Amino acid sequence: MGVEVVQEGPATARLGDEEFARWAEGAGTRLLRLAHALTGRRADAEDLTQDTLVRVGLAWHRLRAGEEPFPYARRTMVNLYLNGRRRHGLWQRLVPRLATETQGPRPDADDGLASARALLDRLPPRQRAAVALRYLLDLDDPAIAAALGCSEATVRSHVSRGLATLRAGLAPTPDPGEDP
Repeated sequence: MGVEVVQEGPATARLGDEEFARWAEGAGTRLLRLAHALTGRRADAEDLTQDTLVRVGLAWHRLRAGEEPFPYARRTMVNLYLNGRRRHGLWQRLVPRLATETQGPRPDADDGLASARALLDRLPPRQRAAVALRYLLDLDDPAIAAALGCSEATVRSHVSRGLATLRAGLAPTPDPGEDP
């Protein structure tokens, strides 16, 4: 009987691996979109998506028992993003400054996408995550609260403050020569 378990183990693992591969292929685009909204950079989004898929793959055997894997993946991604921001915050703030100082501003850097990225970069990580989950994935407060590990009231506060910061960044600046 012990031999049967050993023989069935790899076959079962392969079946689980195939199920995970199919799920990851289908969910990969959604995860990458969320990661890009969180990080603002394509390379960082790809890394975050890959790290998330690795974590979900390791936990796959626990998730197949009826639990929908995408909420788990979403929560894992948000946690990885927030923990990575804490861990590498100083480095992430220094590198762009050093690159700008050594290379100077890019001539094409003033397109609308660059402006949107600059606005999103102003948001603290939890506010950015809450705004991305609300408006990119169209999640309600309970789902965002589950992903962020906070209360629904905190979610509403993060979204409200994040939107206020974004609106303030979009407000036209008065021309110094004009009367108010």
